Amino acid sequence: MSRTRSNVIRHLQLKGVGLGSVSEKRVKMLKHLILVVSLMLAVTACQAVGSEVSSAPDDLLDARDVALEYLQLRYLVGFGPNMGWEEIQAEDQQVDDWVEYQYSALPWVVTIGGSVPASDPSGYDVVVTNPMTGFSWEGRVASDGLVEEGSEQVLAACDAACDYVTDRFPELLSGDLKWTGRRATPGGLVGSETYEYTAEDWELTVSYPVVAPDAVVYHVALENEATGFVWEGEMDPERHLTETGAYSRFLGADAG
Repeated sequence: MSRTRSNVIRHLQLKGVGLGSVSEKRVKMLKHLILVVSLMLAVTACQAVGSEVSSAPDDLLDARDVALEYLQLRYLVGFGPNMGWEEIQAEDQQVDDWVEYQYSALPWVVTIGGSVPASDPSGYDVVVTNPMTGFSWEGRVASDGLVEEGSEQVLAACDAACDYVTDRFPELLSGDLKWTGRRATPGGLVGSETYEYTAEDWELTVSYPVVAPDAVVYHVALENEATGFVWEGEMDPERHLTETGAYSRFLGADAG
């Protein structure tokens, strides 16, 4: 090493500057820059997870989210705020403007269908499943956000009964009622299912045996607690409704 270089090194050391100090500072700055960029990418990724790209109308997505919130409250299902739902299917069935969308956030799958634009106040039919746990839920989210729990056939029995009673006894039942309800099968009971719905003074109950779908007969009872009016009927697998009784609990007489 030459005398001149030795003097320079000694001078720098006396000044408190190491030979590698300049490069070390650059490395530290580079590491800091990499950390900042990594944090920015992480935040962007989180935002991407929370965001969603879908071709579905906003009211359909709102109905899906209402159903998911209902499941969180009713069954304590853990849906995170950033589930990152991915639209895996969008099917236009071209039947009375009916469309169906399907979303996945593994292991959950949500299928939702309805008329678009949503001029039908009955809203959207929703099916939520988890193949890993075997969880399965069906229901309907009305245009006003009310949830009716039940399969398509159960809700069809409800609609058929309400339409029938409204047509036959218009002075008793209004077609503008807003129904809410859910599964009411007693715990431990096997072989049958029961669903209960309410609207103002009315209570509607649907019960049916757990048998092959093409053999299920849905028993429907519609009752008004204030007036004592009771209507009963049955809907077969082809959705044909038959009245089996209509009477007043207070009078004990046939209302027909």
